Amino acid sequence: MIEFSKPHAGWLHITITDNVTKTISKTVSASYLTDVPGDLLASAITSIKYGTPFCVEIDAEAEGTYILLNTPYIGDLAFIQGKDSFDVRYMDTITLAEEIVKFTEENIEEIYNWNMFTEDEEDEKKEYKTMIDSRLKELKELIKEEKERY
Repeated sequence: MIEFSKPHAGWLHITITDNVTKTISKTVSASYLTDVPGDLLASAITSIKYGTPFCVEIDAEAEGTYILLNTPYIGDLAFIQGKDSFDVRYMDTITLAEEIVKFTEENIEEIYNWNMFTEDEEDEKKEYKTMIDSRLKELKELIKEEKERY
């Protein structure tokens, strides 16, 4: 299982929980140094479209860098940092994608402000909003197509 907190001031907490024991495997605080909301959507799209692993790099600043990885063949979801990994037993790509859609829709205004744009950056903010909306729409369409196929 994966849970996302409400984004606040360029930070977001991502928690993965072991599906069998229901215990928290790891919580990572993702910073604004990478575009986590945009990267989650983009990686889910690529994973579904091409059957490639879902992979997002997360900068946790002082805690280091993590990779959030989901493999479509095996279906494990894990945070990886160096030689350490914190994983759940199983999460298929479509379920992960649905959780990303849910997180995005529930927090859309906070996500639009992820990069904390200034008043001078209205054009950049509009571009970011358009990109998020476009990726969200595409991901929802891909999920629907995948579910109809099976």
